[in-house]
Amino acid sequence: MFVLRKEEMSELDKSTMREFSMSSEHLMEIAGKSSVDKIIEICQKQFINPQFLILCGIGNNGGDGFVIARWLNQNSYSCVILLLGDPNKMSQETHKNYSRCQKLNIPIHWIQSDKYIQDIQMNFDVLIDAVFGIGFNGEMDNFFRKVFTIIQERSKLCISIDIPSGIDSNTGNGIQEAIKADYTLTMSSPKLGHFFNRGKDYTGKLIIIDIGIPIYLYDKIKPSINLIDENNVCFPIRYASAHKGDYGKIAIIAGSSGLTGSAILASQACARAGGGLITLFHPASLSNVFECQLVEVMKKVIPEVQGLPDSESLITLLAGYDAILIGPGIGKSDYSKKLLKIVLTGLSKPLVIDADAINILSENRELIDFIKEKPILITPHLGEFSRFTLVDSETLKNDTIEYLFKWTNELNIPILLKSSTSICSFKNLKYLINRGNDGLATGGSGDVLSGIIISFFAQNLKNKQKRYQETLSNEILQELLVESAFSASWLMGYTAEKLSLKRKTPSIIPSDIIANLFVID
Repeated sequence: MFVLRKEEMSELDKSTMREFSMSSEHLMEIAGKSSVDKIIEICQKQFINPQFLILCGIGNNGGDGFVIARWLNQNSYSCVILLLGDPNKMSQETHKNYSRCQKLNIPIHWIQSDKYIQDIQMNFDVLIDAVFGIGFNGEMDNFFRKVFTIIQERSKLCISIDIPSGIDSNTGNGIQEAIKADYTLTMSSPKLGHFFNRGKDYTGKLIIIDIGIPIYLYDKIKPSINLIDENNVCFPIRYASAHKGDYGKIAIIAGSSGLTGSAILASQACARAGGGLITLFHPASLSNVFECQLVEVMKKVIPEVQGLPDSESLITLLAGYDAILIGPGIGKSDYSKKLLKIVLTGLSKPLVIDADAINILSENRELIDFIKEKPILITPHLGEFSRFTLVDSETLKNDTIEYLFKWTNELNIPILLKSSTSICSFKNLKYLINRGNDGLATGGSGDVLSGIIISFFAQNLKNKQKRYQETLSNEILQELLVESAFSASWLMGYTAEKLSLKRKTPSIIPSDIIANLFVID
């Protein structure tokens, strides 16, 4: 499923009208009628005979609202329309539907002042928000803010059409007084703003309304972002005749004094996700900790010379592995900096760089040249990405997608940007993962994720090698890293959601996620 920008949705609408000689009015009718079918379905589960208040603007989203009012009236539901804006400034198709509501004697109150709204006697159960939709441009005067506040205080259930009014459909940014929906009915495809910033919190349950746009028209506009679901995750293939070597030989370089938990979580997640042969490389001083804590994972001490990693010996040891994960809990010491430098300059293995290793890159920018155009995935969260790109977090939040695409293209490597909605990007491969809950908002979740990613990658790599019996190109390896990253992110989020059915989200910890990966209900 594609995730669209407002410009892409607008082009889809225009293409549909051109291809089928369809008017904007006709498309509006389909959108409104299809929305009403879903509105009735939702409300019948919660109310016996609900009364509706439809909040309409003067744009096309308001036009959808007028169509909704007509069809609710046709189905014998009581509804009242509050109009925000001048009817004389409506588009032709919106004004036609406004006039049809008048002919049906549906009550319409034209609100020009927030003072006036206080005097209207409104008894309603369900608020239908059809004010701005995807047309919101980030600006809103105090009149709208006050109206939205007053109306929402009186509603029992709120359903927004396309996207909650007051939320930007490209970024998810918006005003605090924006409509906070229980459900959002969006036309044809999700919009980016549903998944980010305030839009993530205000959208409620997102429902896609099919308005008849043919699939082939998506190919013409070439949307750039796919939403990952259970139909397009790429879990490693397993074989009844396989042995441990068929599922990858994985090196994990992780842990330092005080941060041993990161190494343990990453290693255990890697094993639980199906990795074949896993070895944790760690400083000698931590041997006792890992020997006690890690049973299913092999351990090797990082060879040292004068208290720092020994380049030649470490390269020799790592040469026999299919893939390497570096970063969880390694800290930012000179010791860790040298570790990362050895791996980047002395080996050409597929690599996942996470956590502290990303911070080392940010503080030692000469090392960034060594990751360009390589089979390397970096997995920053927003704070790490801010330090890596030298762009402040607020600026990144305002244009997350564009900054991610810019750096992916500049480095020519895949990047997984982790957040409540994660994005994985590489060239024309762009994926959005919207699974999980606040149970993942705890230290150690990123370590678990990196362990799953490297596990999936090693398994997928061995499957490819077995199939093609040849050396895989860097581009294929990079694509495998992308598939492993978005599939691991999806699985982790899905696991957290399943866990929330058994326990409250604040009690979910990273080891719970590990224990429940691939658990069958």
